[in-house]
Amino acid sequence: MDRNSEALSAAAIDEEARVCELESKVHNIALGYLIWERCFFFAVSHNSSSHNCVPLWMVVGLSLSCSALYFLMLLENVSMMFRSLNTLNMILRERTLILEARNEEDGGLELNYGFQVRELNNGRFRIGERKVYIYAIACALVAVTAFEVCACKYSVSLCK
Repeated sequence: MDRNSEALSAAAIDEEARVCELESKVHNIALGYLIWERCFFFAVSHNSSSHNCVPLWMVVGLSLSCSALYFLMLLENVSMMFRSLNTLNMILRERTLILEARNEEDGGLELNYGFQVRELNNGRFRIGERKVYIYAIACALVAVTAFEVCACKYSVSLCK
């Protein structure tokens, strides 16, 4: 049972490192998207004048196609991250079951049992927090896309 616990601890450390790596990729993609949208919006708004109007369909099409591309890159990393988070959750659940079985074998005398179980449950709670955080990032990026499309529509309509 100790070997299983040690193997699960090593697997948990590996999955945690993988989750952190994927989380940083998601952040980089989100920041790249925000920078791209900002540059695109300023390019459209500064190039739109009464003499040089950009067609609205072109602005919306370019903005939405770039948004779709970034969304696909984000979706790939987020899905891999969710798989890793689910694997990490299963590992933590198995470790909790092993600790409970070990505590029952010892007659419930292990002093640090409660602390270890609480620590594993906190890890599982952090997994849920990470999922909510990623959902919030995705919703914010959709809101930014909607705002940029409306702002581009407004700036293009001003040049008429």
